[in-house]
Parts: sequence; C-alpha cells; structure tokens
Amino acid sequence: MDLDGDGKDDLVSGSWPGGIYLFPGTGKGKFGERRTLIEKAPLPDDHRYKQYGYTRYQAGALAAADWDGDGDVDLLCGTTFDTLYLFENEGSAKKPSFGEPVVLLDGKSSGVPNFRRQGPCVADWDGDGDLDLIAGTETAGVHLFRNTGTRKEPKLAKAEELLPGGKPWRKGYRAKVFVTDFDGDGAPDLLIGNCEYEEKKPRGTLHGYVYLCLRKKPAPKEE
Repeated sequence: MDLDGDGKDDLVSGSWPGGIYLFPGTGKGKFGERRTLIEKAPLPDDHRYKQYGYTRYQAGALAAADWDGDGDVDLLCGTTFDTLYLFENEGSAKKPSFGEPVVLLDGKSSGVPNFRRQGPCVADWDGDGDLDLIAGTETAGVHLFRNTGTRKEPKLAKAEELLPGGKPWRKGYRAKVFVTDFDGDGAPDLLIGNCEYEEKKPRGTLHGYVYLCLRKKPAPKEE
C-alpha cells in the first residue's frame, strides 16, 4: 500500500497501546523509521474500561483504502472495543493527513453480537465497482457489509455472515481478514488469520493459523 504516493509500498500498523504508525517504504522490501500518524487517544470519561488505562484505538487493526473515492488513501481502524473507526485523509495522495475519527460501525449499528476486535478489510466483494467492508470479529465470525451507496458516498447495508463464529477454538475467533482471488477464478476468496485456544492442563495455550476459504461459485441457472 503506497500511502504517500512515492511509488513505494509502505507499512501502516496499529498497536496495543493505541497509536497508529507509518513505516515508510524505502524500496526493495525495506522500510524507514516509524512515524506517528495518529496519537493514542483517551476513552470517554464514562467508558467502563477507562479505569484500566485503555485507550480509544486499543489493539488497532487497520485497513487502508480510498474509501471515499477522492484519490487518496483513508484508514479504517478496528479496536478491542465494539467500535470501528474511519480516518478520512484530509491531506492529499502525497501528503496524507488524518482528521478526527468517524464511527463507521459500532455494536449497535453493526447488528453483530460481540462486535469486538474487528479485523477490517476493504474490497469490491460483489463486483459492482464500489468498495465493501468485510470484518472479522472476536467471537462472532466474519461478516460482509455491502456498500449500497456509491463509490464516493459509501453506505453500509446490514451484516451478512460469511463465516460463523463460536467458541475460541474455531477459526472465526479474533479473525483478521484479507480478500484476494487466490485461485484465479475471478471470484474473491478469504485469507483469515485467527487466534485459537487449546485446552491443556494445568493451563490452556493460545495459538493461531491462517485459513484459506475459497468462495463457492453459484450454481448455473436452469434454462
């Protein structure tokens, strides 16, 4: 992803403390020193986790895309809480600058129970020319939010379940999603990184896998 328009791929990362950072690409798969894009921010005073020192973009998981179709790169940020933010690029394609966050989805508007630790990905899932949102979650699996608006004025429809959630040892747990046509059949597939729990005595262990989920082709219509 070329955030600053210099023709070199950059790396953008969230963090557990809540800051969002840029590692500018220097070419040949190498990156420069970390730069702060968005400072960590406090939670509202009435937030139940503020007492523990948590911050607003805690455990940020990012997706970078031109969300509003204006020619520069915006950022979507999932968090450890039930809120997924959009940071619109208020600068330019070569000099990005990000303003105040907009709540893109939360626990209520998403319609997804336990809409936490979102792993957002932006792609044209339904092939209609605009960008849709695919989001992994803590325990609720992976959901599609179709863009029923336009390329420049996105509007998200109700969630459609792509992969069920469940108990922590299933592949829908803390899912982080990437969309690509893995098998070259013209349909987008899912790569999903996850966290799994294995029960062992005296303590359980956490580990993870990367799953490939190939999209099924619709059955041909009968004439």
